[in-house]
Amino acid sequence: MPQYSSASLLSYKFIILNIILLLGLITIFYRSDDDLQYLSSVSINKASSNTSGTPSNPEEPRIVIYVKPVDPFEKNMPVDRQGTSTYLEKGGIIESKDPRRMILCKLGVDNECFSTEIADVMNQVYAFCPIYTVDHNRHNELYRRHTNFLGYLKTQGIQSVVLEAIYPGQNYKVTRAGNEPYEIQLEIHDFFYYRENLLNVAIRKTWHLDYEYILWIDAHEMFLNTYWWEEGIYQMAKYPSVSFFQSLVHLDLGRNNSIPWFDLYGVQYAYKLNSEVGSWVYASKGMWNGNAVGIRREIYEGIGYIIDECIAGCCDCAFNYATMTRYWDRIDIYGFYGKQLMPWVEKARKTLGGENGVVRGRVNHFYHEYFFDWGKYLRTLTYTDVKLDKELYRDDNFTLHIRNNSQLARIFERY
Repeated sequence: MPQYSSASLLSYKFIILNIILLLGLITIFYRSDDDLQYLSSVSINKASSNTSGTPSNPEEPRIVIYVKPVDPFEKNMPVDRQGTSTYLEKGGIIESKDPRRMILCKLGVDNECFSTEIADVMNQVYAFCPIYTVDHNRHNELYRRHTNFLGYLKTQGIQSVVLEAIYPGQNYKVTRAGNEPYEIQLEIHDFFYYRENLLNVAIRKTWHLDYEYILWIDAHEMFLNTYWWEEGIYQMAKYPSVSFFQSLVHLDLGRNNSIPWFDLYGVQYAYKLNSEVGSWVYASKGMWNGNAVGIRREIYEGIGYIIDECIAGCCDCAFNYATMTRYWDRIDIYGFYGKQLMPWVEKARKTLGGENGVVRGRVNHFYHEYFFDWGKYLRTLTYTDVKLDKELYRDDNFTLHIRNNSQLARIFERY
């Protein structure tokens, strides 16, 4: 049996140790990119989990968000936020242009102004946010959310226009007298769904201002895509109509937790994924119609006005239907009431119909009570042969009113 000295044994151990270290280095250098990204994300999450250096308070309020599974259609959806603008005669966003032209435009030398920067057209974006309620005390939280949202828009550089409507005996809460056209005050008397009508009134009162992009947004929600407005401007320059979210989740009262069964795709996004919206919506257990939409000024001119005769609701579903070229039964289910919305839909479809734009991301919709029992009125008008064009009229401001001694006057409350 061979004999080994202690020095020889140490030499062998040293060689084996070096081999082990060398194999470890090779493993690290040949680690896949996915593994490295995973390790980086773990490190970042650990580092950012508590930046204050103190233990987090388990009692502090938090928003718990239910994670919506990715729909198979979404996996192949391309990102679309670039493209040549159709808004070239007064300005707009295009892919490239001689920068000297923009300088000449600002100096008033060149009549055709082009831009490749969002900042150059931010003053062309106006968000219209009407607000009203029959009970200020009951819906006080709605006004607080509204004020906060207007401050948020201001930080983004987006000009807001607020039309606040009140009923007799109420006081204005979020607007000041004499500050038109940015703060418009209006008194109303009929108790019906006014939102789209107030949008039209506000747009007409600001038509003399120099803006190109018209946004109408419910001012009690939060965009999870921080740059929704940037993507929206790109897409409004390209498409007739743009929805500013892919999906919308409702938050419950008080805790701000998301409601899993109330987490819905936007209609325009669903249509972009599958033009057979009727069958798609039932398979997906519902969709959400309104909340955040944008169009160009020329589109508004083309459609004449945003449909607003739907005083029992469904103005937003009628607008969405006008953006589609395929059949959707959403209007038909409301009987005679729905049929009366179709003339506007057919006319507007000539301008809106076809492909629409959708901004990536999700919206958290804060809880609020319904302003009135619109479902009750919608059911009533579905089975009643009330002719809206005969029993509604508009004043000089374009505001809708119910005619005295009409069937509608007996159905809807008045103040």
